[in-house]
Amino acid sequence: MDPERFDGLVRSIGQARSRRGLGRLLGGLGLGGVLSVQTVLDAAAALRNGGDGCSKGGHCKTGRCLGSGKCSCSAKYPACKQPANPCQKAACDTGRNRCKTTNQKNGVACGDGKFCQDGACGADTRTVGVSFESFDQNHTHCYVTVEAAGFAQGAYPGSVGFVGSSDRQEFTVEVGAAGTGSWASKSISLIWPSGSTVEALVDGVSSGAVPVTC
Repeated sequence: MDPERFDGLVRSIGQARSRRGLGRLLGGLGLGGVLSVQTVLDAAAALRNGGDGCSKGGHCKTGRCLGSGKCSCSAKYPACKQPANPCQKAACDTGRNRCKTTNQKNGVACGDGKFCQDGACGADTRTVGVSFESFDQNHTHCYVTVEAAGFAQGAYPGSVGFVGSSDRQEFTVEVGAAGTGSWASKSISLIWPSGSTVEALVDGVSSGAVPVTC
C-alpha cells in the first residue's frame, strides 16, 4: 500500500470504537491479511498531538511521551489538545516542549450571550458608562465621556446619541490589558444640552438611557 493511501486509512479509522470493529473493517477492505489491527492502532496513535494521553513515545507526533502521560509538543509539531473549557486555551511552550494552559482574555465570547471572566464562562459582565463635563460656566451643555470595562483587549466600535435618535456619533474605544478603555468628546460640535438623555453603545453593550447633567 502506498504511503498516502495508508495515511488516509489511518485517519479514517483512527477513531474506531473497538478493536473488533476495526478488525471487521480491515477484513471488509480486504486488508486483514496485509495490516494487523495492532499495526493500524499504533499508526493511528502516532497521530496524537501535544497534550493527548500516551504511554510511549511512539504514540506521539513528536515521538516523546512525557512523565505526565501526555504527548510533548515542539516547534515542528506545535498543535496542542485544547481544554474542554472554552475560556481556557492550550499552546505549545517550545522552550519546554510541552503544552501550557492559560485563561482566555476577559470579554472573549464563549457561548450564546456569555463571555469569559477569569477563566470561567458566564453572563456578560462588560459594562458601558457615561460621564459628563461642563462645556460652559452656565452648565447648559456638556462634553461626554464613554467608559468601557470588562472587555478583552482590543479596539471596539461605539456610538453615542440622543435616546430614540438614529443620528449618532460613531467612534472607536481602545481597550487596554486591564480591560478598560474610554472615548471623550472634546469638540465644540460634540456637546449635548443639559436635561437631554443620551445612550452609548460599545460592541453592542448599552449604557442605558443616561440624563445629561454637568
